[in-house]
Amino acid sequence: MARSKGCTIALIVLAALLLIIIIGVVIVWINKDKILEVGINYMTEAVEKEIVRNLPDGYTPEKVSQIIADLKAGIKSDEIASQDIQGLANTFQVAMSDKEIDKDEGRHLLEMMQEALGQDPPEMMDSPEEVLPDSMQAVPDSA
Repeated sequence: MARSKGCTIALIVLAALLLIIIIGVVIVWINKDKILEVGINYMTEAVEKEIVRNLPDGYTPEKVSQIIADLKAGIKSDEIASQDIQGLANTFQVAMSDKEIDKDEGRHLLEMMQEALGQDPPEMMDSPEEVLPDSMQAVPDSA
């Protein structure tokens, strides 16, 4: 049974689209490391700018830059587990969803990055007002 001309054209177009999709998947698969690196660079640059803008206590802009650089190097050299990378990426997306990272979010992100890198986050000295209950705050000497 002979096919109509329209059916033949539709099959050719469908085959061409399928071929394009297969080629696209192969190209993405071959370049997945480069694509991942570009995505991580873009994401970490945005996060770094926001964290430095609302710098958490105990961190300096230089320390934040160093943590980000260590994170990128760790990802590139496969020192960081893929589940840690996925967790960081999800947390980055949630933190950046409102286009701003506050001090608490910044501290949390930096601590997650340092944990993924096997580094210890800086110890925070709480002020006496945060540690002591109101009843124990500076009571004047009664003489």
